Amino acid sequence: RKLGDAVARNRIKRVLRESVRLTKAELTQSCRVVLVARRGSEDLSVQEAISSLSGLYATAKLSAGSKT
Repeated sequence: RKLGDAVARNRIKRVLRESVRLTKAELTQSCRVVLVARRGSEDLSVQEAISSLSGLYATAKLSAGSKT
Protein backbone atom coordinates (compact mmCIF):
# COMPACT_ATOMS: atom_id res chain seq x y z
CA ARG A 1 0.00 0.00 0.00
CA LYS A 2 1.72 3.08 -1.25
CA LEU A 3 -0.56 5.75 0.19
CA GLY A 4 -0.05 5.37 3.91
CA ASP A 5 -1.98 3.57 6.56
CA ALA A 6 -5.73 2.92 6.65
CA VAL A 7 -6.47 6.31 8.22
CA ALA A 8 -4.67 8.14 5.40
CA ARG A 9 -6.33 6.05 2.68
CA ASN A 10 -9.78 6.60 4.19
CA ARG A 11 -9.16 10.36 4.35
CA ILE A 12 -8.23 10.38 0.66
CA LYS A 13 -11.44 8.49 -0.15
CA ARG A 14 -13.52 10.96 1.87
CA VAL A 15 -11.91 13.96 0.14
CA LEU A 16 -12.47 12.48 -3.32
CA ARG A 17 -16.07 11.48 -2.58
CA GLU A 18 -16.88 14.94 -1.25
CA SER A 19 -15.29 16.68 -4.24
CA VAL A 20 -17.25 14.49 -6.67
CA ARG A 21 -20.45 15.19 -4.75
CA LEU A 22 -19.85 18.95 -4.89
CA THR A 23 -18.95 19.01 -8.61
CA LYS A 24 -21.62 16.60 -9.82
CA ALA A 25 -23.91 19.51 -10.78
CA GLU A 26 -21.33 20.72 -13.34
CA LEU A 27 -21.78 17.61 -15.47
CA THR A 28 -24.01 18.03 -18.51
CA GLN A 29 -24.32 14.33 -19.24
CA SER A 30 -24.31 11.08 -17.35
CA CYS A 31 -20.88 9.50 -17.08
CA ARG A 32 -18.70 7.38 -14.86
CA VAL A 33 -15.53 8.82 -13.42
CA VAL A 34 -12.77 6.60 -12.07
CA LEU A 35 -10.37 8.35 -9.73
CA VAL A 36 -7.00 6.86 -8.88
CA ALA A 37 -5.10 8.38 -5.96
CA ARG A 38 -1.39 8.84 -6.57
CA ARG A 39 1.49 9.62 -4.26
CA GLY A 40 1.17 13.10 -2.89
CA SER A 41 -2.61 12.91 -2.60
CA GLU A 42 -2.31 12.41 1.16
CA ASP A 43 -2.19 16.21 1.55
CA LEU A 44 -4.97 16.92 -0.97
CA SER A 45 -7.65 19.32 0.22
CA VAL A 46 -11.27 19.27 -0.91
CA GLN A 47 -10.79 22.61 -2.69
CA GLU A 48 -7.77 21.29 -4.61
CA ALA A 49 -9.70 18.17 -5.60
CA ILE A 50 -12.68 20.27 -6.75
CA SER A 51 -10.38 22.41 -8.87
CA SER A 52 -8.78 19.34 -10.44
CA LEU A 53 -12.14 17.71 -11.14
CA SER A 54 -13.54 20.88 -12.72
CA GLY A 55 -10.51 21.02 -15.00
CA LEU A 56 -10.95 17.35 -15.86
CA TYR A 57 -14.62 17.87 -16.70
CA ALA A 58 -13.75 20.82 -18.96
CA THR A 59 -10.97 18.87 -20.72
CA ALA A 60 -13.29 15.93 -21.31
CA LYS A 61 -16.06 18.34 -22.44
CA LEU A 62 -18.40 17.05 -19.77
CA SER A 63 -19.22 20.34 -18.04
CA ALA A 64 -21.52 23.20 -18.94
CA GLY A 65 -18.53 25.55 -19.09
CA SER A 66 -16.75 23.57 -21.81
CA LYS A 67 -17.36 24.25 -25.49
CA THR A 68 -18.62 21.30 -27.50
